[in-house]
Amino acid sequence: VTRRHLGTGYTFNPCRTRFTTVDTDGRLSSSWLMPFRDSCRISILNNSHDTIGLETLVTTAPYRWNESSMYFGASWKEYHGFETAGSENTGGTGLHTDLNIARLNGKGLYAGDAVLVFNTADAWWGEGDEKIYTDGEVFPSSFGTGTEDYYGYAWCRPEPFNHPLIAQPAGHGNFHPGMSVNMRYRILDAIPFRESLRADIEMWHWVKTTIDFSVTAWFYMLPELK
Repeated sequence: VTRRHLGTGYTFNPCRTRFTTVDTDGRLSSSWLMPFRDSCRISILNNSHDTIGLETLVTTAPYRWNESSMYFGASWKEYHGFETAGSENTGGTGLHTDLNIARLNGKGLYAGDAVLVFNTADAWWGEGDEKIYTDGEVFPSSFGTGTEDYYGYAWCRPEPFNHPLIAQPAGHGNFHPGMSVNMRYRILDAIPFRESLRADIEMWHWVKTTIDFSVTAWFYMLPELK
């Protein structure tokens, strides 16, 4: 889960952003502000069958909790063996599907997201638009123009890049079989919501194929988080 939270994928892909760092020596760093009122517990879950060794460092500082303070949150979902529709001109149906990134109930700020795809075809996977609904909207108030536009690049480019608020630590899977990771931190354009938020991304692959796709979301919410 740590690598998913940091957006590096299932391998160590060096990357440095404002909030996360993955170094070539395997060091993983997260700089998100994570306020707590009274106490916190930090745990690391090993999902493998191997024994691992860890060295950890946690930095804390005084924080004055008040009625406006929010907890930090992160969520992760996986769509394993997802069958894409494909475009009609490549033999597909063109009936592309919206996949959910996050559903949040309460009051807070949507602070960013990341996607990871294992592509299985020599074709582009990211024509789909992001769609973000707040407070029960029927039509999304944030409706994008394509996955690559949302994550800060164009023309299916595979080259890795990293900037303070956007990054592509891995891009080999953009137009060929392989893995790609895209990240966007919305700290300068965070989306506020009073009652609820739903973030979806349309899976629009050029061809009909089967992929693995996972999504991570970061957010802040008042204590009544659900």
